[in-house]
Amino acid sequence: MKLILTRPIDDSKKILNDLKGKDHDLIMNPLLEILYLQKKININQFTSILFTSRHSVRALKQYKYNITNKFFFVCGKSAYQEALEFGLNNEYILFENISDLVKKFPDIKNIQKQNILYLRGRHISYNFNKLLKDNNIKSNEEIIYEANQICNFKPEIIEEFTKNNPLGVFLYSERTAHIFINTLKKYKLGNKTSIILAYCLSKNISQILKEFGIRTKHPLTSTNEAILNLI
Repeated sequence: MKLILTRPIDDSKKILNDLKGKDHDLIMNPLLEILYLQKKININQFTSILFTSRHSVRALKQYKYNITNKFFFVCGKSAYQEALEFGLNNEYILFENISDLVKKFPDIKNIQKQNILYLRGRHISYNFNKLLKDNNIKSNEEIIYEANQICNFKPEIIEEFTKNNPLGVFLYSERTAHIFINTLKKYKLGNKTSIILAYCLSKNISQILKEFGIRTKHPLTSTNEAILNLI
């Protein structure tokens, strides 16, 4: 069975490298293209920075600021690993996922005394800025990257569908799940769901695919290692 990697190109290349030497037939077919925006940001006026994705960390890195003695609130292990490169003289607080962050963030000790820079993409699944304002937490948000959808399949994927060969697909977000479904519709492949097995990062993503008639698997923990272990 061929496996489709749908993450942005750099992340798909990393997965390709992680699975190197294993008996998997992989096709890179990103459904999102990441564009990092050029902005001038006065980092010094903020005591803390909130990252809700690894892409917001990568976007900030392009400015090569000397960032020291700040609180970093980070959502997700992959973003945390990226953020650690800013240096250990910063204080890092890790949240497992958005739900964990939403639940715990307002109760952080002295959070109202922080001045937070919230860095995010243009498309978001949760309006965290509203939660900050509702809890009287001083903050400013900056859209620092865009994740633009790519509703295209490579010819070799179309060929596999035509031959009715089984296909596996990795999906890491609810947005890419919807993009994948819309791409199937674009190519009039909605009748081919029975040959697809979707490896989903979370139960919520899995549910979106199930409702479209696609078989799914998802790990107990939402990590890259866990989803790859499903193969």
